[in-house]
Amino acid sequence: MVEMLARHSWKAKVSERAIEGKGCKVCEKDYLTVFPKLAVMYYAAMKHIKVQTDIDKIIGIPLEMYLPEEKVAIETVSQTENVETLKAYLCRKREIKLIKIPYTLGSGEVDFAVKIKKAFRSLHIFITSNEDEDTAFIRQRFLNGEKYRKNKGDGLMKDRQFHIYLDDEEYRQVLQALIALKII
Repeated sequence: MVEMLARHSWKAKVSERAIEGKGCKVCEKDYLTVFPKLAVMYYAAMKHIKVQTDIDKIIGIPLEMYLPEEKVAIETVSQTENVETLKAYLCRKREIKLIKIPYTLGSGEVDFAVKIKKAFRSLHIFITSNEDEDTAFIRQRFLNGEKYRKNKGDGLMKDRQFHIYLDDEEYRQVLQALIALKII
């Protein structure tokens, strides 16, 4: 029986953990669910670009990710055709470029990272990094959240600069999500 930092446990063969590197299915699903936002924030932070997530103040319906300085919305999850049409219309009216980068659980993280960097390039924002290393770094930071919670973030970014800018409402939402995931 293996116990995770998130206070849940599961049965696993030693070979699955030690040789195959398989971890907790619950933590893996949680990670893959938030990976698109983490990846966009990671790459935006490299260029000191603010990212707002799940914000409905801009067009009246939630935008998955919004880069205010660039006037760009990035969406990875498809909704109903009516919502998608309305979102596209409202973005156009407010001169917001809407970029769609489809993502489904189980699609490759590295492939998705390449697509994100391509989207940034379309905005004339050039990011030079290794996607394999980037996705490994993002995964490590997500799965090792408990270690950094104990240090209250000290030394979180020893080898990279990674800034996420949040307003008070976004900070409250992130804090609630972290509490729900029992990371803090």
